[in-house]
Amino acid sequence: MIGRLLCHGAPHRVRVPHSLHSVARAKCGRLPLSPWLSALMCIASLWAGGNARAQQSQNGSSQDPCNLPTRDSAVVTLRFADGALAETLGTQTRQALRSTLASGVLLCRPESPAATNATARIQVVHDDSGTLQVELDDRLTDKRVTRALPLQEFPEDSRPLALAVACDELLRASWLELSLAPKPQQPRPVPPAVTAQVRADLETAQRRVRSRRSLFARGAVNWYSGGVTMAGADVGVSRRLGPRWDIAFAIGGRRGRRIRSALGKARLSGATLEAALHYTLLSGRDLNLQLLADTQGMLTYASADATTATASARAAAQPTVHLHLGATGHIRIAHGFGARWGLQVGLPVRSVSLEDSRGRLASTSGLALQVTLGLEVGR
Repeated sequence: MIGRLLCHGAPHRVRVPHSLHSVARAKCGRLPLSPWLSALMCIASLWAGGNARAQQSQNGSSQDPCNLPTRDSAVVTLRFADGALAETLGTQTRQALRSTLASGVLLCRPESPAATNATARIQVVHDDSGTLQVELDDRLTDKRVTRALPLQEFPEDSRPLALAVACDELLRASWLELSLAPKPQQPRPVPPAVTAQVRADLETAQRRVRSRRSLFARGAVNWYSGGVTMAGADVGVSRRLGPRWDIAFAIGGRRGRRIRSALGKARLSGATLEAALHYTLLSGRDLNLQLLADTQGMLTYASADATTATASARAAAQPTVHLHLGATGHIRIAHGFGARWGLQVGLPVRSVSLEDSRGRLASTSGLALQVTLGLEVGR
C-alpha cells in the first residue's frame, strides 16, 4: 500500500523557502533532485566540509613545534621592531634562518607559546641611517650581542638572506662559548640541540683549518712470524683527499737482527716503499684517529759473517710485498706539530727466506706486525 502510494499517488509539490534554495543553489549549482532533498544534501556537505577544515586547522596548529616544544629543543625568537620592516623582510628572513639552524633548534614568533621560555631572542631594529641593528639576547651565556648590518650595501632581493646569515652567525658565535674549557657558568641548562650544533660547528671549523698536506718522520719495528725482526725509519708525506680520507706515501730502510747458524751470523736488510689510505674515525682538536689499509714493498738483501770462506747466504736483492690493515693516530703537541703512531697487521703477498747450506734460517712469511712512532708537521 505504501509502495503504491509512493509510486502512484498524486503529485504533491512542496515549496522550498526562497532564501534556503538560493543559498543552496549559489553554493552547489543546479539542483537536479527535488528542491528539499537537494538543499538538505548540499547544506549537509557544506557543514561537513566546514568541520573538516576547522579540524584540519586545529590539527595543523597543534602540530606546530612552537606550540609544543620538546624538552630537548631550543627555542629562538625573531622580532622586528618596525612593522614595515617585518612586512618586507619578515617572511623570507624567517624561512632562510630556519633552514640554517640545526635540527631541534626552533625558530618561533614572539607571540608563540614557546617564546615564554626562549633560549635566545633576536630583535631587528632599523635606524635612521638605513643600517639594521641585529640584537641577540642569549639566555644560555647570559650576554647581549649587537651587530650592525648596512642594508643599503645589499641588492633588494638578497636582503632577507643577508639578514638571516647575520642572525645565524651571531647565534653560532655566542653558543661556541659553551665549548670553552673550563666551561663558563651557565644560567640555565644547555638543550641537547644546542650542544649538537656547537659540536658540528667545531668539527667543521677543524676540518677547514686542518692542513691539506703534512710531513712525517717515524721509527719502525717489523716482526714476521717466520723468524725475522727488523728495525728502521721512514719519512713520508700525507695529503688530505676529503673530510675523512687521506693518502700517505713513505720511504725508508730496515735492518734485521743477526741470526745464528752453523756457518756464522746472517741478517736481512732492505729498503721500503709504502702507500696507505686512511679513513678518519675521530677528528678533534688534540687527537686524530684513523683506520688504514696499506701496501708495503721491500727490496731485501742478505749479509753474512761466515766462519769459513765457503759459507754463503742466498737471499740477496729479493722483493717482498705485504698488505696491512691497522690504525694510526696523531696527538697534538703544538700548533701544526704532533706525535704520530701506528699499529699494522698484515700478510705476505710475496716473501723471502734467509738460507744457509743446511736450509732455511728465517723468512718474512706468515703473520706480519709493524709498529711505528714518530713526529708529524703540518697537520
